[in-house]
Amino acid sequence: MNPKDRETLSTQPEIIESSPTYFWSSRWQAGEREAQEDIDNGRIFRFDNIDEALDFLDGTIRWQSLAK
Repeated sequence: MNPKDRETLSTQPEIIESSPTYFWSSRWQAGEREAQEDIDNGRIFRFDNIDEALDFLDGTIRWQSLAK
């Protein structure tokens, strides 16, 4: 990327939701319920470091090896 491209990218306006209204949408709330159900049922993974997490996401390590 040349410097001019970087300058152009950095000057583009960003749209950032300024209110929490998205949080109360039915779609977002459905995702919150699904996430909470996963947490409640132990369907979560904990990693000792970022490299372990990235290896998991890349498929390099399997979830069975993370059982502690």
